[in-house]
Amino acid sequence: MEKQTSNGPRQLPTVTLKKKKYYVDERLGQLRNVDNPHNFIDFLRLYRKKPFVLLGTYQNRMNIEIVAMSDDSENLESIRAAILELNSILEGKDRDFSNPQVVRLIENKLSEIDIVDDATEFVYEIDVIGIFKMEPLSC
Repeated sequence: MEKQTSNGPRQLPTVTLKKKKYYVDERLGQLRNVDNPHNFIDFLRLYRKKPFVLLGTYQNRMNIEIVAMSDDSENLESIRAAILELNSILEGKDRDFSNPQVVRLIENKLSEIDIVDDATEFVYEIDVIGIFKMEPLSC
């Protein structure tokens, strides 16, 4: 998948996620941000666990992260819908874990998601990028 340039090292292919370009580094099993190589997604580890992933960025964090994984894309779609509902509840309000509506939503629909900071009980908004099916790359 890598292209050999005539005068130098191979050029890695790129993909675009949420208006950011990433190199596809098959050797490391990662998507690495073109502008910031410390910003990466470990897709090889993902594929070995579950075939479907929900990717997003947590409030106050830079990297695209795995929000959830599943064998079933419909399960991730219901998680995505619950995240969007939670974001609308949190919009412009206190972000602590005391709102009964927030508590119910997290306990009933988002219990498997790391969405609450344990130390501060701050509830994060998540900017959902999408649901992706992980497939092995052909070399």
